Amino acid sequence: MEADVQSTSMYYSEHLLQSWRNGDYSMLMSSDASDYIKKIIAAKTKIRQGRRFFGEAFIASNIKMRDGWYNSFKWLTDPIWITGDGLKNEFQRLFHGALLKHIGLESLASLQNNVLLYYQEHEGELKHKKPVAPDLWVIEPSGHFIFIEAKLPGDSPKPQQLAGLMLIKKYLKVLVPVTVKIINLLPTSASKAKKKPIHSNIVCGDVSVSSRKVMRIGDVVKGKDLRPAEGDLISKGGAVHIFYGGQICRTSMIDGTAKRGERLWKKEGECPYPKKYRETVTGLGLTLCSDCLDRFNRE
Repeated sequence: MEADVQSTSMYYSEHLLQSWRNGDYSMLMSSDASDYIKKIIAAKTKIRQGRRFFGEAFIASNIKMRDGWYNSFKWLTDPIWITGDGLKNEFQRLFHGALLKHIGLESLASLQNNVLLYYQEHEGELKHKKPVAPDLWVIEPSGHFIFIEAKLPGDSPKPQQLAGLMLIKKYLKVLVPVTVKIINLLPTSASKAKKKPIHSNIVCGDVSVSSRKVMRIGDVVKGKDLRPAEGDLISKGGAVHIFYGGQICRTSMIDGTAKRGERLWKKEGECPYPKKYRETVTGLGLTLCSDCLDRFNRE
């Protein structure tokens, strides 16, 4: 199934995150987010504190909405969201009402059926986890539906989350305009970081890439929350790739042009040599051999 999931970034101040950690939720409570989002996140922060729910709250506080819902419910697969039987609290009942009002019982049942069929056909790829809905469902003033998965630094989308987004897009777009997206939350320091391209001779396995502009990812290797910018070149698996549209894409090795559709974003991408030593590059979803890691750190 063709992916149609947008990947974008939003930047927050470290001070705002620290205030959230300290129990100051005024960012959300004083915003134009829906009452449902405010109330359910306020209730959940009493149980799980720290940075949890900060991403969802930050996004909801910074987008215009006619209405919106935060949820972690299994409404893509659980039949209780069709029947309404067994709903445990007022938040679930209100969310169920929103599903029936804006999607409709017949369309919801059809969506669940298609999601379960997809799961049966791709259970192995999904690691035996059924597709799940994203964190936020927002209805814009225009009536456009937006489904959003929020990701803080160090977190990446899981197969069942991506599947949920794609299936929602595929089967709900016949009813109403739908956008599905992953929003990566990054500290403002990441947007200010200068990622100066360099010329270097990088050898990965038995493949040499000479005199090419390659992104300096040493800071990322050392654990800083940096992400590549559009057009940055990255060494991956012995070849040069380009960061394009939120994805790591193959290049031609001659002119560096990204080939649309050849998306290689993975939680881990292997450098083929040597197999014995590996370290994960935070934020890029790459795994480099120790030789390449040393070269990046020396640059």
